[in-house]
Amino acid sequence: MSTRPPPGYESIAKIRQHLRKPNSFAYLRLDPFALETDHWELRSSQVLGAINNLDGLNHGLESRFKEGQDFTREIQRCVSELWPTLVLWLDFLHPMHHAGTSRHERVPMQTICRMLFYLFNTTGLIEEMRSRTARLYDMLFLIWLRFDEYQTTSCMAYPSFTGIAEAVRQSMWIAGKGFADNLNGDMLANYPAMVAQNMSPHCLPAALGAVRNRPRAFYRQALRQTRHFIDITKATRPSSISGVEDHVIAVAEFASELLPLEVHAKDVVVGFVDVVRSIRSIPNLRSVAIMVCSVLHAMWRSSTDGRPLVWSIRRGIMASILKLHMEENSSQLVGLTRLVSLQGSQVNVLRALDKEEVSLRNLGAGAPEEQDRLDYWMKERIRALRQFYGTKCANEECPSPDPSSAKFRCPCFNACYCSKTCQKIDRQSHKSYCVNGTKGPSYRTVDGPEVSPRDGHFVASLTWKIINDHAQTIVVAIQRAQLRDPPVGKDYQLLFNVADMIPRIAVNPLNRAEEKWNSSCGGIPICASITFAGSATRLYIIHIKMTELADTAKQRVAEGYPEEGLEYLIHLPVTQYKYY
Repeated sequence: MSTRPPPGYESIAKIRQHLRKPNSFAYLRLDPFALETDHWELRSSQVLGAINNLDGLNHGLESRFKEGQDFTREIQRCVSELWPTLVLWLDFLHPMHHAGTSRHERVPMQTICRMLFYLFNTTGLIEEMRSRTARLYDMLFLIWLRFDEYQTTSCMAYPSFTGIAEAVRQSMWIAGKGFADNLNGDMLANYPAMVAQNMSPHCLPAALGAVRNRPRAFYRQALRQTRHFIDITKATRPSSISGVEDHVIAVAEFASELLPLEVHAKDVVVGFVDVVRSIRSIPNLRSVAIMVCSVLHAMWRSSTDGRPLVWSIRRGIMASILKLHMEENSSQLVGLTRLVSLQGSQVNVLRALDKEEVSLRNLGAGAPEEQDRLDYWMKERIRALRQFYGTKCANEECPSPDPSSAKFRCPCFNACYCSKTCQKIDRQSHKSYCVNGTKGPSYRTVDGPEVSPRDGHFVASLTWKIINDHAQTIVVAIQRAQLRDPPVGKDYQLLFNVADMIPRIAVNPLNRAEEKWNSSCGGIPICASITFAGSATRLYIIHIKMTELADTAKQRVAEGYPEEGLEYLIHLPVTQYKYY
């Protein structure tokens, strides 16, 4: 943020001389809103004098550690004396009052940005006063989210937006982001509470106030400034990217921690994907592209319906991730790929992966063996999806010349028809497989956040398929659970974690609520666990008797069902399996 010192502030000695005067920075001691209205033209001697004082104060804040001389105490004392009217002058000169008028070009944009940068990067007494001045946060976020509107031709854009972006990052947390360093597993469970405790009370209200309390508009403006800052960086300082990095990191922290949204606007998600695609091949901006991927990662993670991930896949984000990983080998991309696998229980995500012919191999998600496992199970889910949701008319006597192209699906998702007539004809045979029927994939109740009927049906169908395909593995898991210390006992449930692309099975004791549910149906309760937007959901699907499971296991062994993938279900070596 360094610039040439204003007249009268050329040396350390002169700065200290000004600071020691009892009435230093005299113009900044005036109340600008008490001046005559003609001062709004920003041409009067008082206004020009105040701007000169601001430049001098900026130079003092910048120079306080230069030449081995620390006069922080004098600066802190001077700023504390000026604080009430200093904030008023920043408000008076702020471009929010002048943009779109003839006086806009006379706004000292660079001076204001420098002052905000120093006020948000200075500790001690200034930090304490800043924490009690909400208006300062309002002014900061207005400039950050509307920089392209407020920028003037005389303003040096690169240092100005760099300072603003860094000030925004400093404004988020009471004592910095250090509370998130070196977190262990136990602390991660309390991370949301830690974020809330350390978040500045003025940051989020100021950010939303800048966009009239419209959260999705916040990200739309953030995207707009991201494009603008990248253009400035490429045009003026192509070798330096710290400013745009700070900006993107700030957006990512909002998306993941301060302002996560369950529903994002499509144009915003697609816009960030296009930013990645546009800069991924520019050598000095590849790290920025990876950080923009972190913004997308946060949007995918907070979404409840998976649509941001679907839009990103269809826009080619997986190809961009592959290219970035090959060039940068970034660990952040591993997390992005893992998140794709964690959305494998959402129908629209699987359909997008299928349509774009995405492969999870070579995307950096762990070791090659792990990538192969992810890709194998993704293909398995896509094949299951095609099987569950075929388009052949369920009416065996369908008169249509093309019964394989039925367009109307029953609300139960277990059948589709080419017409209402076919649906009526097939009603009696389909009734037991329909809603509230005794057959067909379905789930009874849900614990946790609700899922869409289509995704719930897919999870139920997938769980039933896993039971049939891996019955012998499940029997072994039950036997091992009965032999462990302490044993699982006679009342237990099978819990399938199908949130990850690679499913997991657990044999757990029943709690009281599940015992009550089990007593009404008999057999072993089958539950499926999925996770949307960070909250676990449990679907109670079916019950099955141990004899039925054992019979299915014998049948699968007799059929010579391949062992590929079985060891990943319960993390046991194949040699320890007992086949029946």
